[in-house]
Amino acid sequence: MSVRGPLALCVLLLLSFGSLNELSAQTTGSAAGSTPGASGASTPSASTTLQPVPYSPDEFPQWARDLRRAEIITIGVFPFAYFYTNAMYDLGRYLVLTIAGNPNAGNYAPWFFAPPTKPQLTDGEKVGILVGSIAVAALVAALDYTLGKAYEKSSVKSGASGR
Repeated sequence: MSVRGPLALCVLLLLSFGSLNELSAQTTGSAAGSTPGASGASTPSASTTLQPVPYSPDEFPQWARDLRRAEIITIGVFPFAYFYTNAMYDLGRYLVLTIAGNPNAGNYAPWFFAPPTKPQLTDGEKVGILVGSIAVAALVAALDYTLGKAYEKSSVKSGASGR
């Protein structure tokens, strides 16, 4: 087995790491003072640092801020919606089978009462639970948007500031 291939790859990775390290050193400093780098190019010194500038209120349009809020709420609600959708599906399936008089209804008890021999969910059921969870999370975001707009309207009418 030849060692040249892996050795060349290691050398290439080390060289690229060195150039990335130089590049990051050049971009993290500021332009106030510069010192010559290893390659002879001037790099900024670490005496001053870059300061982030906060966003101004008019930097993004209102629809983009509303969409971002809806995205954050949807993603934040999804884990809880998935848990409760899964629990409600288990409970609903158990109740339907029990009311129908199915002799195997005990095998389908919700997960916290389920026997070890509980049948697994089918792929269709898993997809249905996932889609239902996404829909619940999106509905919560839509409800937040609707209530937020109603609050803004009532604030404008009363003279108070909105969101």
